[in-house]
Amino acid sequence: MIAFASSQRSVLMAMLATVSLVACALQGRRLDSPIYRDLSGWMTDTTLPPVFCARETRLHKVAPADFDGLRGVMALEDIAAGEEILAIPARFALDLGTSSTDPLAAAEKLCVERIADQYTLERPAYFATLPPPGSADLCTPEFFDEEVLAELRQWPPLLEAAQRRRAAVAASSLATDEAEQATLLW
Repeated sequence: MIAFASSQRSVLMAMLATVSLVACALQGRRLDSPIYRDLSGWMTDTTLPPVFCARETRLHKVAPADFDGLRGVMALEDIAAGEEILAIPARFALDLGTSSTDPLAAAEKLCVERIADQYTLERPAYFATLPPPGSADLCTPEFFDEEVLAELRQWPPLLEAAQRRRAAVAASSLATDEAEQATLLW
């Protein structure tokens, strides 16, 4: 067994994280479907009024990618330390609030924004790229089926947190049926 001092352990962890990121980047498969092309096109379309597009958007160094069923971004070129990776103007961000540590309030706000967008069409390309309920991207305990969730009995705090979150979603005023509950968990 090898013992490391605290600072050596930090350096080692940073090195392992870097190696893991590099390994993932090499295994990623670029997602180039129409929904991702639409998102990129919408974010960089200079023919739209500025409120609907981002002339300052810079996405050329990364691309959406699939990493064994999970989505993320992969580098398309070498990126030096401290170099800008991508730029997306703040007006494209959804303000989901910061007044609560409970993610349910943000999930409810996201659902409201998603429904409103069906009428305003401000972010249709963005919402089209979000994972649907049941997607492999939704891999936190709140999304586990009952059989898998039961296996968390070995770690009661995690099981209790997942059950609390599910109960809060079920009690939400926005969750009137099972499909809406799944959307809030999403």
